[in-house]
Amino acid sequence: MKCRKCGQPAVINMRRHKLALCAPCYLDWLPAQAQKAIERFQMFPPGGRILVAVSGGKDSLGLWGMLLRLGYPADGIYVNLGIGHHDYSGQSLAYIQHFVGAREQEGMALTLHVVDIKALYGDTVPELVAERRGRKACSLC
Repeated sequence: MKCRKCGQPAVINMRRHKLALCAPCYLDWLPAQAQKAIERFQMFPPGGRILVAVSGGKDSLGLWGMLLRLGYPADGIYVNLGIGHHDYSGQSLAYIQHFVGAREQEGMALTLHVVDIKALYGDTVPELVAERRGRKACSLC
């Protein structure tokens, strides 16, 4: 299968769009699609600042990166729940900090807001759940 735009070997075939693309053409196509969706659904006011909730995963960091690539002024916010199982919260924050550091090396000035539940309330979410037996973690938020 060949890229519809340049004829090189395709790495992705999107049946919905009837479109096969190589990696470089896909990386050009995707931001254009995101910009079309932003405009079509009037997601942001012109010149407005955006706050992206980031978890440290590929989806939220990909969204933040895409908005920055498109030129939108976007800050990130991470809510540290204090999930200690395999240091989940710590690793998530490390991924986000790596993302921010890489963009800063490229000359971007990013702002990351970190909300630390333990610092604010004295306990992590798992500790709060344990103290309030019978209550689900989601109900605490």
